Amino acid sequence: MTPSTPSKELAASIGEVNDVATAIAAAVEEQGVATQEITRSTQHAAQGTRNVSENITGVKTDADAAAAAAENVRQASETLETQSLQLSSQVTEFLGKIRAA
Repeated sequence: MTPSTPSKELAASIGEVNDVATAIAAAVEEQGVATQEITRSTQHAAQGTRNVSENITGVKTDADAAAAAAENVRQASETLETQSLQLSSQVTEFLGKIRAA
């Protein structure tokens, strides 16, 4: 017994549906692979951003420490200037007393 025309058409339609389903499955698999790569890239970018943020925080901390050290040097310089002026005045007064004696 040979298959009738409607049976052949049904078989052909089933074959086409199968081909389409196979193509869709392959496309879904490719999309899954692409999505995984995007996820890996996003995670890598996020880690890079965290590293940059940590480095910026470290630079700020170092800059703050340098600013504090510079302020200490400025204050020490002002103190030294005041002491130098006082010493100069005392030396002048001392020499004046020696000359007067």
